[in-house]
Amino acid sequence: MLEFYTRKDVAENLDVTLNDVDKWIREGKLIESKQGIATEQLRTREQIIRLHPRFFIEREAELDQIPKKDDEDDSSQ
Repeated sequence: MLEFYTRKDVAENLDVTLNDVDKWIREGKLIESKQGIATEQLRTREQIIRLHPRFFIEREAELDQIPKKDDEDDSSQ
């Protein structure tokens, strides 16, 4: 059985605005039905990159800002 996202779900999951999601729908990059946007459109890395090419690059930069466990241990000594 298909599951669906709302436009707001997609925007929150990809950290973009509703305007971005609407643009992707207009451009045909996402298909929205009466039920919403099928989750299977956003299952793979390639599907997400097609919509938001910098998504994973931005997440990696954000993750680099989080101290690693080893870094925390070193700072306490």
